Amino acid sequence: MFAGFEVKLTYGDDLVNIDRSVMAALARTVWECGGPVIRVEDGEVRHGIDRVIFPAEVLAEQPCFGENVLLRLPLCDAYHAHVSAAVHKTLVQSGVKASYLLSTGRKEHVKLCFAPYPERPGLSFWRRLFTREPTVAELLRGYEFTVIAHDPDLAYDRPFWHSFIPGP
Repeated sequence: MFAGFEVKLTYGDDLVNIDRSVMAALARTVWECGGPVIRVEDGEVRHGIDRVIFPAEVLAEQPCFGENVLLRLPLCDAYHAHVSAAVHKTLVQSGVKASYLLSTGRKEHVKLCFAPYPERPGLSFWRRLFTREPTVAELLRGYEFTVIAHDPDLAYDRPFWHSFIPGP
């Protein structure tokens, strides 16, 4: 089965940041469609959804990870299991015991929300209160998280997108 569409770019000389805006628009289109982009001229291919490797600390740097990165499959148990297994593998490899919630969120995208600090059941109340413990993000530094997701680097692949943009 083949599904796709052709994009032909035309624009006037008066547009200022055409490179950046065109690359972002094309990358967003690829993400929304979930398929590859193929340059007809030379057959070069880029995938908007791929097996992507992230530095593991990005999982816990923000309150939640995944918006516009993890796939929008709110009712897909198989994808939830895939993301959960990838997170579990990362946590096991790093030795971090951390609480997290995997949910679809309000915008129907999968996201991971981590507690800011790892579970430390052996610490007394006073020690937890007065000792600065490393955050989950700090403990995950140096490890990798691999998951099928939207490739965030696609929008910044200038050599690939630049060929779509006609020269002056």
